[in-house]
Amino acid sequence: MTLRLAELPASTSRPGGEAQLLEAERHLQEARRHYINAEFADCLQQVGDEGVLPRTLSQGHREAAARWLLWRVACQVGLRREETALQVASELGVLGLELPADIGVLPPEVGRVLVTGAEQGAARGRTTLRITSDSSPARISLDGRPGVCMAPCSMDVLEGRHVVRVDAEGRQFAVQVVSARGPELAVAFTTHPATPELAAGQWAAHYGASSANLDSAGSLSLLSTALRAPRLVLLTAEAEREGYRLRGALALQGRAAARTERQGEEQALHGMTEGVLRDLLVQGQVVEPAPALYQRRDFWIAVGVPRSSRAPPPPPCSGGSPSERRWDFERTHHQGAPGPGAAHRMQRGAAGAAHVRRGGRGARRLPVPGGRRHLPALKGGARRGRARAHLARHRLRPAGGAAGVPFGTARQLVRGP
Repeated sequence: MTLRLAELPASTSRPGGEAQLLEAERHLQEARRHYINAEFADCLQQVGDEGVLPRTLSQGHREAAARWLLWRVACQVGLRREETALQVASELGVLGLELPADIGVLPPEVGRVLVTGAEQGAARGRTTLRITSDSSPARISLDGRPGVCMAPCSMDVLEGRHVVRVDAEGRQFAVQVVSARGPELAVAFTTHPATPELAAGQWAAHYGASSANLDSAGSLSLLSTALRAPRLVLLTAEAEREGYRLRGALALQGRAAARTERQGEEQALHGMTEGVLRDLLVQGQVVEPAPALYQRRDFWIAVGVPRSSRAPPPPPCSGGSPSERRWDFERTHHQGAPGPGAAHRMQRGAAGAAHVRRGGRGARRLPVPGGRRHLPALKGGARRGRARAHLARHRLRPAGGAAGVPFGTARQLVRGP
């Protein structure tokens, strides 16, 4: 697996915002020059572009939009088109724009038209805008005022032309110029995925100034797009009194897939980084977890070599397999009595089981479970039958509780050495 280090995006302004503002300012200066020279047709040509006002408002430059409308009114008044000038001035009232400072350098008749037109616009009726968007959450800006509501939402506006903009993280902004008429108007937005450059600007504007939400879901999504990283790991280190706290987050296709954190001293920061990275990749199922020690083949080879060098321990008793080492008391009775001096004696085991082994001649009566009764020594065929009945009555079991032999069986016993 290859890791590529990348720097966080730097803070940038809205794409094209400053360039559009400078272009509008250049046209305003040209219009003012033509107005001073009484070249009113050329003045109107400089500020006659209908698309400048929506673009300026969509970027939030309300003052520049007010100046644009002012010089359009001045040029119309210079051309003796007062009715048209009043219609233009009414947009100041509809949009809620303040009169700019440039009004002080214009003749009184221009000021009168501006004030009258703005009052007429502010006196219009109202329309309710129902705004929806295909992305959520989405911030709505109205006439250059940002964040007036979050889509879907409704708002009342004055009748007339308005500029509505929608912004959503990871999406390109969209602008609509609507003409509000009647009691209600529906406004629906369709957005497109953001480009890496736009995503970098959005991340810098919303998350670049503070480290509080660097590993939030929105931040990880924007960083994945801005850095063109389908699989992104973000590591943040915070200094503490006794070392560092290292936090990590993994994003797959722009979605948070795993999170983890560790604490340690500064000397162990490098090892902590590797550990956090490994944890994230395993939790996000990017890599397979390392097998446990006992599941590794090399571990069993290492264990088997020293064990094979030692001789196997002797069996606990002779006679082959465990099934072959069982003694059938009834079968022994039918095969005949034990040889000379070979009496059977019994001792109580650790778990109350009875051990049977061959003993010497002096073993006459031995204790069995119960503590008071004793097993007669096996001397002669007449006593052997009584011994069988005695074992069955006291429900003896084999030594050590041999697996597979139920408690209470008197027929299966461990064969002695």
